Amino acid sequence: MSNPIDNPEEAEETIGPNLAYLILESVNGGFKDYSENVTEKSRAICGPSAKASFINDHMIYRARELMGKHPDVTFVLRNGRPHLLIKQRVEIKLKKLNGRRKAANIMTDAVWRYNSQLPLPSPFQMEFPGFVDPITHLIAGYQTNRLKTGIEAVYIVCPSGKQNRWEWRIDFIAPPEPVSKPSTPSNIPPETRKVVAKEVKAQAL
Repeated sequence: MSNPIDNPEEAEETIGPNLAYLILESVNGGFKDYSENVTEKSRAICGPSAKASFINDHMIYRARELMGKHPDVTFVLRNGRPHLLIKQRVEIKLKKLNGRRKAANIMTDAVWRYNSQLPLPSPFQMEFPGFVDPITHLIAGYQTNRLKTGIEAVYIVCPSGKQNRWEWRIDFIAPPEPVSKPSTPSNIPPETRKVVAKEVKAQAL
């Protein structure tokens, strides 16, 4: 097993607070889309799998909208599902988390390898010739409240077999402060225009 990101502090340093906030916004936005855009009748009809699938699709859509042009983020496909590749160091998939902060998945070989931090095939080798597997496989996801009507917490976790190696709760991350333009000191007078007088030659009578 190879796991270059050993703790949440290192993950926070690698991902950075701004990207972590955009991941948080993607997760919250996906759940918000379900709550606001799906009718009450449809929510009553949908089973847990359909609900989780809807939210997952919208989390990915939100992530693309927020981070699609970010210089440190690339979206890569794993079994037809987009994952976030950040700085070629961490790969993140967006999922719903259970009470133990574990993602519910059918345990395919690909899922087992991802959760066990084992190297995965690199279909983007042509696009990233310097890319070297393995990287740290992470999961960003939400836990619902007991009534399943809202989000209780949002985490980025590092799976390690049947357990999580570490967990980083991100729903308290503040939005980045807007960049303010430098103001001009008020004690500096405005620039005055220089008027160059034209020399007028008297005409001889």
